[in-house]
Amino acid sequence: MRISPSAVTPTTTFNVNLANIYESSWGPGATTSDIWGYAFNTSPNAFPVEYSDGTLSAPSAASGSNPWNLLVHSGYREQSWNSAQSLIGVTQKLDMITLGLTANIKFSWDASNNTLQVRSKTPPQFHATGRNEDGSLNYKTIYEGSNNLSYAAPVTVSKITTYMEGSLNYTRLFAQKHRIGALFLYNHKIYKLLTAENQKKSLPYKSQGLAGRLTYAYMDRYFAEFNMGYTGSENFARGHRFGFFPAYAIGWMVSREKWFEPLTKVVNDLKLKASYGKVGNDDIGASRRWAYEPSVNTVTGWSYGKTANQTGTGYRVGEIENTNVSWEEATKVNAGIELRLFEKLKIQADYFYEERNGIFLARAGLPAIVGLTTTPYVNVGKAKVSGLDGTLEYQQQVGKVLLTGRGNFTFSRNQMLDNDEPDWEYKYQNSIGKPFGRNGAAQRKGFIALGFFESQAEIDNSPKQMFGEYRVGDVKYKDVNGDGKIDTYDQIAIGYTDLPEITYGFGLTAKWKNFDASVFFQGVARTSIYLAGTPLRPFSSDNMDRSAIYEDLYKYSWKTTNTPEQNASAKYPRLSYGAEAGSSNNSQSSTMWLRDRSFLRLKNAEIGYTLPKTWLNKTFIKSFRFYIAGTNLLTFSKFKLWDPELLDTTNGAKYPNNMTVTIGLNANF
Repeated sequence: MRISPSAVTPTTTFNVNLANIYESSWGPGATTSDIWGYAFNTSPNAFPVEYSDGTLSAPSAASGSNPWNLLVHSGYREQSWNSAQSLIGVTQKLDMITLGLTANIKFSWDASNNTLQVRSKTPPQFHATGRNEDGSLNYKTIYEGSNNLSYAAPVTVSKITTYMEGSLNYTRLFAQKHRIGALFLYNHKIYKLLTAENQKKSLPYKSQGLAGRLTYAYMDRYFAEFNMGYTGSENFARGHRFGFFPAYAIGWMVSREKWFEPLTKVVNDLKLKASYGKVGNDDIGASRRWAYEPSVNTVTGWSYGKTANQTGTGYRVGEIENTNVSWEEATKVNAGIELRLFEKLKIQADYFYEERNGIFLARAGLPAIVGLTTTPYVNVGKAKVSGLDGTLEYQQQVGKVLLTGRGNFTFSRNQMLDNDEPDWEYKYQNSIGKPFGRNGAAQRKGFIALGFFESQAEIDNSPKQMFGEYRVGDVKYKDVNGDGKIDTYDQIAIGYTDLPEITYGFGLTAKWKNFDASVFFQGVARTSIYLAGTPLRPFSSDNMDRSAIYEDLYKYSWKTTNTPEQNASAKYPRLSYGAEAGSSNNSQSSTMWLRDRSFLRLKNAEIGYTLPKTWLNKTFIKSFRFYIAGTNLLTFSKFKLWDPELLDTTNGAKYPNNMTVTIGLNANF
């Protein structure tokens, strides 16, 4: 519910926004990760979905689960979310003090509850070992189980957030030339976790800050702006809690110069802009609330005495306090141009550069001789990112059809400057100077795969690979340091990270009379995915019940039954069982298991029809539109094993993005 801003007095405006959202969902008693994990790992011929007489099937031993039973016969879970949101605001004009001055105060109160109730069960499950004389199946009991639903107390997470903001705003035009603006703002936020599991998390999370902005424009041709933030966080010790973060920006509307007027028929608008500033981050990560406080841990089972047969309980230092920890700072630089050509084409292009200092991370260069049982965290990390960002929009009337095209493109490359690691023996193994992925993960290290050994003679005449026994058809690696053997010193940074260096999208909208249609494509490039897990190492677990295999792996792995031509084009090494020859060698991190994750996807497509207004004139309906829309309709990618947009999976065992088609209507009254 929203109450439109209403005038309490000629100079005072009051507004209220209230919302309550309630959601419920139901699902199997088993977790999604278990269902997907067993679905991907279970051999398709290990046991049927269920037996013909309705008996529930199971693996041959009680060391796994039938994914169908987890999905359908594991009970149920019910989850509900309730979120209440409120915002109250008052705006007061202060023209009696000076024209253009207003004061604004806002207060919001948000509360949310998330409750999970699981009633699970493990029903009786069996594995057929043969048939009886009468033809009936002979079963071995795997899980005696029960069809009774269990009960566990619901798990509830409750949160309350309050936010207050007060500001003064000023804007005024002097002599039709000088446009001046100013803002001064104070904010305060308190977040409470009402169902915290420990004392520290039960205490309110607080932050507060001041922000200011000054703007100046001359003839709306030359622009200058100054912003500042003075922000405080409880995450740091006294004397380090507040950070000052200024920013500056300038702009020049070249197309408003008199000497530019002859060009305005072609270049309608031309603007140059640049900015420089600092921002801060107070998220210290890890699992600690306050890094400036030490912790003491209990130690049990330590031994002492002449024969070390005396045991006891004691205490030791846990986390080391860091009273100097403070804000992570990022310095940002941006320069760009905005163009409008022929009254039809809009172009915006920017170059950006960002350098982050004081990244909070665990010391990697601290020697063990220091004697600490935990690694301290400090503001030591440094990184940078730079790139180009551009958008394009074109509009053209073709007969009675109005066409609008849009596109965007971003190239972004990051680099680790300091992660506190000492130099490796071979400096090409350093993470410093290389890109990093999501959450700061270092670029993957691995071996350069040269293909597969084709003969015993090739094995005998190649550097020895130090990963157990290997045979013809196993992966052959490059000796990077030339020492005549393949070991961890031959690993280098391989592939791209899971952060795409290129992100782009483009779309088209067409309108004809009362019909409209639109499509939008999005894509990424220069990003890699690494393959691992049971379906790609199918016999590594010594358990044939859980030895599922991707069809692609079955078709294109190296085989003794293949022709030399087929093995020459194989994409995967010889398959091996358990810990036998080749299993360790072939599972090493290498370019063999890297794939290009680039893709282009038809993300959205929609067709609609709006009823003519003349049809609605005598009704209370202002507008009425039918539409059919689709999401994730097509994907173009070299990678075919699973949805390339999925992250945090190396074998595809994750709920995929769904293709959806929606038929609906929009009505305004």
